Amino acid sequence: MFLRIAKGSAAELRTQVYIANRIGVIDKDLEHELIEELKVISKQLHALIKSLS
Repeated sequence: MFLRIAKGSAAELRTQVYIANRIGVIDKDLEHELIEELKVISKQLHALIKSLS
């Protein structure tokens, strides 16, 4: 259960990163770096959830 919440939180953070770029808080390079890292984290969480099922 907690892993699914963590995966949802990672997805929510991706949205916040997109918004931060659009309103000028972060630049495009940082947005790209953070989004790529969040994609990796989401994939790792998905694999862990799957392995525990």
